[in-house]
Amino acid sequence: MVQQWQDIFYEKRYAHTIQVNPDFVKLAEAMGIRGMRVINHEELPTKMKEFLEYDGPILMEAVVTKGEHVLPMVPAGKALHQFLVHGKTTIFIPSTDKGRIHQAGLERGMYF
Repeated sequence: MVQQWQDIFYEKRYAHTIQVNPDFVKLAEAMGIRGMRVINHEELPTKMKEFLEYDGPILMEAVVTKGEHVLPMVPAGKALHQFLVHGKTTIFIPSTDKGRIHQAGLERGMYF
């Protein structure tokens, strides 16, 4: 997630974010729980079904493309209703009356 912030807000100037992950399946098994891995989109439905139906503790590692961002996200200094949906494009949910959000009132904005 730190690398995501460096990509979006700091022009891909990386500091201490190039990492090598452990083998999460082996790590789970070493802790006495079942581990599984999904490496492509095609096997996701089958693996997800197996994951959800397993009776007991289980960990599923979903391998994604290096550099894949986790969205939506809320940038620093912004309110929860000002979330980032792609790149630097944000969605602003305007003030609501009586706690209801009007979908027609969504508007797009840019950060920089």
